[in-house]
Amino acid sequence: LLRDADPIGLIAMGAPDDEYEPEVSTILPRLREANAIVDVQRIVHEEFVRWFSADIAGPIKGYADVSERIWRQWLDFRARG
Repeated sequence: LLRDADPIGLIAMGAPDDEYEPEVSTILPRLREANAIVDVQRIVHEEFVRWFSADIAGPIKGYADVSERIWRQWLDFRARG
């Protein structure tokens, strides 16, 4: 989902397809904290700021679409138990 969303444009610049795997590894465990899409958006943005800096990560609003997709997948995963 992050690769497809490419929130900071690394894939578009030719980075390998697995470029966002380190961020995924820190986002996934934190999804347990999420109770809504806004929580996912905050988590994803915080991790991008942590990995890349606030300047590169950009504003939190840029993570709305990918956070919604992550939230839907997370709910599906939890429903399967």
